[in-house]
Amino acid sequence: ILDGSQNTYYVASPKDTTATINLTFSKPVEFDVLLLQENIALGQRVEKFVLAYKDGDDWKTITQGTTIGYKRLLRFKTISAKEVRLNILSSRLNPTITELGLYKSK
Repeated sequence: ILDGSQNTYYVASPKDTTATINLTFSKPVEFDVLLLQENIALGQRVEKFVLAYKDGDDWKTITQGTTIGYKRLLRFKTISAKEVRLNILSSRLNPTITELGLYKSK
């Protein structure tokens, strides 16, 4: 999901309609844009998701959304974090994520 390839993707177990993807960096990274893509060849599945970052011992919500589809970009205030989590809270079938990217726009 971090390789830029449309041929590789994360897929949850067949009966799961939720999923959690954790990213851990060696040092804090700054970002203000989230890019998400589903493996659209298998259909649009995700219905609700939350992106959060770890602040001390707590997870704080950065942004949330509903459908992802082929590509979804979400902008928010700049965050600096070493740990980031994508929680897929609801999906029509087991979720598939082709790309997950965190970017700094400026």
